[in-house]
Amino acid sequence: MISAGVPVTVAMGQWLAQYAADRAHWFKPSSDSHAVVTSLFKTPMAEQTDHQTAEDFLRWLGVLVASFDGGLFSSGLRSFSDRNDAVVLIWDNGISHTMAVSGWDRSTRNALDYIMKRACSCSDFQRNISTGLPLVGSYLAHHRDTIEHQISFASQVGHNGPMSSDVGFFILSAAPVALLQLFYLEFSELIPEDLCFDGLADPLPARLFFSKPVGDAPLLIDKVKMHYNLVHYATVDMDVLHALNEKTQLFLTSLKNDPKAWDHISREVSVFMDEQLTPRVSLVSLVLDTFWPN
Repeated sequence: MISAGVPVTVAMGQWLAQYAADRAHWFKPSSDSHAVVTSLFKTPMAEQTDHQTAEDFLRWLGVLVASFDGGLFSSGLRSFSDRNDAVVLIWDNGISHTMAVSGWDRSTRNALDYIMKRACSCSDFQRNISTGLPLVGSYLAHHRDTIEHQISFASQVGHNGPMSSDVGFFILSAAPVALLQLFYLEFSELIPEDLCFDGLADPLPARLFFSKPVGDAPLLIDKVKMHYNLVHYATVDMDVLHALNEKTQLFLTSLKNDPKAWDHISREVSVFMDEQLTPRVSLVSLVLDTFWPN
């Protein structure tokens, strides 16, 4: 597996793929299970004749939607774990949800409602499933387009051309570890000492977070994720934001001008595309083509 992968995204992708493979009958139009899933678009949950299939699909769909929270790299989630009888999602704000793999307990329903409200602004989803599912389809279609854009970029790494912000972070996630460590050490010096990340038990100074060396690539990728959040979502003085963006662009340019570094990035991006992006877009396309054909 590519070292530049994001652990949460990879863990969710593996779980989603295996869960769907074990329930391939969902996707077969001739099967009874498929009929149950498609009936959710019209029939309230209380009137379903096969509650187990309906619940099973909805909890899986909830995890699929959650895997895009915060974008392609699942930056809205701090962790995802599979405990055989349940999956546990811990969000960036510290909230934790447990979804049972079987049954339809309160914790699972609350988790599903929370996911759909975050993603699609659909309140009380499990009571308004037929209204919420079209919103889910639009949400997934948007992210399928995003993945296809990234695949298009990945296939052209090494070509000269303009570099968008999203593409820049895509490149950072594949940069050589030693260079990325050095970059974030220098990057941290531009961050005000009083700027902190919230949502943790104790606020974490952003300067300390970026300057502290880490021992492996996945932890370093957490810095890329927080870098993205910092420049896109945090309240930062415009002069500071300009300096951070300028520093980032200079680093990206230096990577493109370093043949050894760029060759490393090209290989990493290629593997990332083949092992993560392509399977992921295939799964989302299968879901959309099967249940949201129009």
